[in-house]
Amino acid sequence: MRLTKNHIIAYTLSLAIIVLLAIKLWQYYDKKPEAKSKAIINIAKQQPLDIVFGNDSATLSVYMYASYNCSYCRKFFTDVMPELSSLMEEKSIKIVMRLTSKTKDSRLKRALKAAVCVNLYGNFQYLHKLLLHEPKVVYTQDFQSMIDEFSVKDPFVGECIDGQKASEYLEQNIQEFDNLKLKGTPSFIIEKYVYQGYRDPEAFKAIIEKHLSKIEKEV
Repeated sequence: MRLTKNHIIAYTLSLAIIVLLAIKLWQYYDKKPEAKSKAIINIAKQQPLDIVFGNDSATLSVYMYASYNCSYCRKFFTDVMPELSSLMEEKSIKIVMRLTSKTKDSRLKRALKAAVCVNLYGNFQYLHKLLLHEPKVVYTQDFQSMIDEFSVKDPFVGECIDGQKASEYLEQNIQEFDNLKLKGTPSFIIEKYVYQGYRDPEAFKAIIEKHLSKIEKEV
């Protein structure tokens, strides 16, 4: 088939568009850690309402911006976390989860407040498992009634949920998320590095071991 000038122009433009799309996709999904300025990273210090998995005295803190309505966040807990259990038991690492959601849904907002407040004052494991395996339960009346029961049984939990404490904390998480220019959940901050997006257990464990090795050399 003989190529005309118009064909050549069309093919050239198509190729240019494909290259540009490839560059944009690479920029978005690039898995290399991004070093952030010290001023920004100083935000990531453990807060009273953070949900911590592991021992408070662990050597390495892994800050995780996440939400239960994020499928890859849930996948982290079901697939990656079990592979880190030995490191957590050895007090090598702790996962510090900061619930982060820009939702305008009042039911989900209340569920997030309940999660951080129950974690602060009560037994969070049951609620964590429920939200992990049934994230849509927060939109049911039964779940909202359960939150009411939490508030009645424990005045501290009730005051935390209905007052400003939890709301301000969740808003602060969103502000940090935006300041760090994170693209989505889950996103992780380890020391001065930001790791965005989900990684499989082997890859994530390799990142952790790299940071632990660095700490050991510095001691």
